[in-house]
Amino acid sequence: MNIFEKQASFYLLQSDLTQRELSQKMVCSLGTVNKTLKSLVNHDWLYSDRTPTQKLLKLMSCNNPKRAIILAAGFGVRSVPLNITTPKPLIEVNGERLIERLIGQLHQADVTDITIVVGFMKERFEYLIDQYGVSLVFNEEYKRFNNICSLGLASDQLENAYIVPGDVWLKENPFSKADFYSWYLVSRKADPYSPVRIGRQGEFHIRNGKEDPGIKMIGVAYVASDVSSRIAVELKQAMTDPTRQQMFWENVLLGNDALIESFVPRILPENEVVDINTYEDLRTIDGLSSQLNSSVIALISRVLKVSKNEIGNIMPLKKGMTNRSFSFLARDRKYIMRVPGEGTSKLINRKNEARVYHLIRDFSFVEKVTYINPDNGYKISEYLDGARNSNPEDKAEVRQCLEILRTLHHQKVRSGSRFELFKQIEFYESFWGMQPSVFEDYTETKRRVYQLRKFVLNHKNQDVLCHIDANFDNFVFAGRKGNRSLKLIDWEYAGEQDPLVDIAMFAIYADYSQAQVDWLLSEYLEGKVTSRDRALLYSYISICGLLWSNWCQYKQNLGVEFGEYFMHQYRFAKEYSKSALRQIALMED
Repeated sequence: MNIFEKQASFYLLQSDLTQRELSQKMVCSLGTVNKTLKSLVNHDWLYSDRTPTQKLLKLMSCNNPKRAIILAAGFGVRSVPLNITTPKPLIEVNGERLIERLIGQLHQADVTDITIVVGFMKERFEYLIDQYGVSLVFNEEYKRFNNICSLGLASDQLENAYIVPGDVWLKENPFSKADFYSWYLVSRKADPYSPVRIGRQGEFHIRNGKEDPGIKMIGVAYVASDVSSRIAVELKQAMTDPTRQQMFWENVLLGNDALIESFVPRILPENEVVDINTYEDLRTIDGLSSQLNSSVIALISRVLKVSKNEIGNIMPLKKGMTNRSFSFLARDRKYIMRVPGEGTSKLINRKNEARVYHLIRDFSFVEKVTYINPDNGYKISEYLDGARNSNPEDKAEVRQCLEILRTLHHQKVRSGSRFELFKQIEFYESFWGMQPSVFEDYTETKRRVYQLRKFVLNHKNQDVLCHIDANFDNFVFAGRKGNRSLKLIDWEYAGEQDPLVDIAMFAIYADYSQAQVDWLLSEYLEGKVTSRDRALLYSYISICGLLWSNWCQYKQNLGVEFGEYFMHQYRFAKEYSKSALRQIALMED
């Protein structure tokens, strides 16, 4: 059978359709339908009255659906604020949860053997076991890897199985007792980012990037027995391949010509399928959904004194190390809403952060904060138009950053809360539980860092309010050409410390060499550098390197991966503890 013959057979197995109706469903010409029907009759798949022959019925019985795998593990970073308290598959549309609608549609096709791969808020799916008799499989790596790994966990169940993303809304039921060949669901909606298009013979083609826009891929598929074992092998290989773990399961098809050629496009009208990726998606399809009444949206409405309908253009921002944030419009003014990320309640004193923002609210280099909750850390601030991060390799820009730090330090603000470096090192380490450091020589490195403690206590500068997280990314140029200003944002860790701690933080975030570190110190102190200053800065770089590497290990244990940043922080702890001790020895000689 060719692609058109498979499609025509499938539709005729379900109902008696006219040639014109077949043409619309198959998205092809009437001439192609006539040619296809004649071929099916000639090859003994259909009788002349278009009813199925025993040959076709036997093929269907060997390949009809037996089970389904629903992928519901992902966090869905674009779904903020919908997913703050609810995983996407449990979002309600027209009074019905997405995943329950999908389960109901599968049941209509007599598919009751359903495995759901869960991860984010996995406990919220437990009720489905009793209510629908499903099985749950937990993907421990859901925060790190994409759904190629989720499907890989169920790869032994792919034979005659549906693959279904848990966050898709399908107007009509795409599942059927009559399915007998592998297919992949697409929408007629053009998608310039899609890697596939439909060829003249109804087949999938991989786009070369210069062709017309592709066709939107939905993620729903049926895997017949003839290709299931090949896909299972590919998935298992991908799960252990670092270059593929961040991919979607469809990449298994796209990367193998034999597999993509085995799947028939099943094309739905644009309005019959919706990916619920964002708050705006949900509002479009169901403006009365209970999920639209989230506590975050209610907060914005109350603080800004606007109706919920006046809050729009919600756009998730890049996920940071600590928080999840999104921008939005309210009465034509743009804001950013910060939602603290996983585990941050243990790491950050939100009451202290709120107190700091109150103390510095009139400083020209601080972003305007409209609201901050001292209990949960939710924050609303004005959007910085035309914003870009400072460039640590541009000396002119670095000098501007240092000028802000000098201005802050010279104000000698006292917040009443000190950021205790060594206490924080132990604090972060305590969250590891029984798990040891990932670094073999951690004990020796920590011992050497702690040798610096006495020198720092005896030679430190006077405490003043410091930013502590003086990352070059937190120095933001905002505004348009000719009217740009530099802001220092994200004061979560701010507290009283030696001003040179901020300089150390800038250096380690920028991954500076020792020559760059020495230049940075000279610029900050305007050329008046003493041996004590250099020994202090080296000490703080070492101490802060250990502090943040301990922080990274805690976050990594939660499933948040920082790659080279983690290792670089530890290297600063190791190398600069040696440099600091040498500098101190020179002072004492």
